[in-house]
Amino acid sequence: MAGDVPTFRSHLYERSAYKALFYHQLDLAELDPSEVNGLPAARDNALRLAEELVDLVANVRAVA
Repeated sequence: MAGDVPTFRSHLYERSAYKALFYHQLDLAELDPSEVNGLPAARDNALRLAEELVDLVANVRAVA
């Protein structure tokens, strides 16, 4: 339908892991789980969001 704006099902929540990304200037794979709370959940969440983005781009290309 024209005018539809795609939205993501996954969201990046303000978690200590995401704050640590900017504080330490590292990515999620480089952070130490013993020093950062919620890191496994943040990694899983980021993966789900990335998968949604890839699907969105693939769908837009398929329609174009």
